[in-house]
Amino acid sequence: MDKKWVENRKTEARENFEKEKQRIKAEILRFGKLFPGVEKTVIQNIDSLRYDDELIWYKLNDLEIDLRYGWRSTNLDSPDSYSEWFEKQLDYERIKACCVDYERYSDGELMEFDGSIIITDPCYIIRTEHHGTKPLTDNDWESCDYGSNMEALGIKKYMTRDTLYGDWSCTTFNTDTGEPIGAFCADAGMVSVLDLSEVLAYNPDFDYHIQRKWTTTLIENFKGTVQFVVKHVEGVYEDTTKWWNKGDKWEDYVVEVVGHGVNKMTGEPINFVGKQTGF
Repeated sequence: MDKKWVENRKTEARENFEKEKQRIKAEILRFGKLFPGVEKTVIQNIDSLRYDDELIWYKLNDLEIDLRYGWRSTNLDSPDSYSEWFEKQLDYERIKACCVDYERYSDGELMEFDGSIIITDPCYIIRTEHHGTKPLTDNDWESCDYGSNMEALGIKKYMTRDTLYGDWSCTTFNTDTGEPIGAFCADAGMVSVLDLSEVLAYNPDFDYHIQRKWTTTLIENFKGTVQFVVKHVEGVYEDTTKWWNKGDKWEDYVVEVVGHGVNKMTGEPINFVGKQTGF
């Protein structure tokens, strides 16, 4: 999704967050007798909540605990009565629903590559004693911030992000012909595009692009740009389950790896998209 979409959704969520704060405050004040000596502190804690606080989820959970343990009532003192008030009247989940990290759905920046590249989960390239190559550090996976900071391992030409889905399996298609040209998957819920020469310089024993091709797409002699693109998808459920009814609408966001370039040796176009095709 483009930056304008992200900013619009963040603005909308921030406004809804503030409305939910005011609604919760009004509910607590309306039922203030249930919280003698507690409601003032709870109101102050609500006032201090900020939509963009990195610790917002922890603070929301702490607030929920404060409310639950602050339950005091002479008239409605049964657990059932409290649960009914908390879940139906306060409807605390509504404020949680506002706290979506829409930056996760933002398209990545275009990155230029000049040479063979691989698309894979960054966890697969990590040096380990098990694979015969001594790590550079006590824990290379931890040292590179779990794939987000590959510079720590000497890899500079790369791009990486979470998959949104978790672990997945994907197919890479030539977008000019529609033919599959590779596959990749994830075991750490991450996806990276990396310069193969830098990967091999870091880990000479890496061979997943040869021996485990379902994990790693190899695109040789690529000169061009690659971008992570997030798309909105929607549809309707075809069957009824305990979670939804047939015909109910659903929506989601998916990550695709999109590349445009040429084979630097032959001049032939290389245009591709890597997208989820399995679990």
